[in-house]
Amino acid sequence: MGSSCSYLREGMVLARQTGNHYMLAADLLAFGCVLGRMHGPSYTAHICSAAEALYESLNSTVPAAYRSIYDANRSRMQSQVEKATWEIWWAEGKALTLDETCTLATSASEMMYRQ
Repeated sequence: MGSSCSYLREGMVLARQTGNHYMLAADLLAFGCVLGRMHGPSYTAHICSAAEALYESLNSTVPAAYRSIYDANRSRMQSQVEKATWEIWWAEGKALTLDETCTLATSASEMMYRQ
């Protein structure tokens, strides 16, 4: 999963540099799913809810091509914690700024290299 995070970080940087918020949302969605598997469900909740908020700000939704795998992963992560905990994390993620979300994704992806 380390190389996945490397590619996702690179994609996130490119999307931010070019101002492509649609691709940034897709990248964050994938990041949230990968990081949830690596570090726990709070990462999926925080980063994916921020990605969904970004899609909403673009008057869009999670692309159909990603929807089934995203929903399956989100459900798997959500089932690992109490509903109230998930809802708190989800709300916290929606409240994150774009910079905060990208910083969270980057720092969490780099944690595996420091261990």
